[in-house]
Amino acid sequence: MQRFWSYIAVQLGKHAIWVTVIGLLVTIGLGLGITQLDFATGQDSYLNTNEQVYKDNVVYQRLFGGQAMLTVIRMDAGHTVDELFTGDGAEQFQHFSDTLKRSGKVEAVVSPLTILRFSDSLLTLRAFGGLVLLLVWLYLMANIIVLGAEINWFHWSRRQPSDEELAGLA
Repeated sequence: MQRFWSYIAVQLGKHAIWVTVIGLLVTIGLGLGITQLDFATGQDSYLNTNEQVYKDNVVYQRLFGGQAMLTVIRMDAGHTVDELFTGDGAEQFQHFSDTLKRSGKVEAVVSPLTILRFSDSLLTLRAFGGLVLLLVWLYLMANIIVLGAEINWFHWSRRQPSDEELAGLA
């Protein structure tokens, strides 16, 4: 297996310019492609149109004005909504979600805390996803090129004649 990777590294090192050009083209392609991604998060994106649950969902949306399900949480005097998502409030949401999941009476549980965490990760991915992908790709390409150069140098240095062999030629 080491011979295989050595061979690959040597070949990549011999063609470092092409590796760089191809890596750059792939990076640009991925960078442009990632901007075209569209996240479908509606209920219709995970239901088959021929299933009864999809048809019931369409009827529900027509009757009640769409797919948003709203929850109203009333706070006692002296408390703020922020308390729901930190410390004890977050623990209570998590405990409630875990209890519902363990009951076996529900398929899935999405609490307000889950939605907050999910939307936070989506915003982060959207804001930095392309940049991070580009940087990781460039890092990998640079390491492949350096590895190829090191292996090339190693093979070149092993093939050089010793000083004793050269002394007889002069």
